[in-house]
Amino acid sequence: MMETDFLTYIKRIAIIGVILGIGLYAYYQARPLLAGPHLEIFEPLNHSSTGTTSITILGKTERISTLTLNDREIFITEEGNFSEKLLLPLGYTIIEMTAKDRFNRSVTKTLQLVRTQ
Repeated sequence: MMETDFLTYIKRIAIIGVILGIGLYAYYQARPLLAGPHLEIFEPLNHSSTGTTSITILGKTERISTLTLNDREIFITEEGNFSEKLLLPLGYTIIEMTAKDRFNRSVTKTLQLVRTQ
């Protein structure tokens, strides 16, 4: 009698361990979907000034389906990198980039730049 109770106990512990392992693995695999889109702008730095008429915006994205620059879609590489040239008008300029994922979650970054000459 005592031996069957012990075996039942071991079976229950094994089943709980397997279920817990499957749950942890599912969470690990779903983390990118739960995290949402990621947008990072490397260049130019926010609140910077320049004397040139043309700038190049460089950055990297993850887990996105579309990327827009001032409501105009731009393209990314398979690795998620992007590079976009813009003409910068004289004075103060606000540039807005929005990345959206396939679940319509979005992240927006704003660059404020000044062209001095």
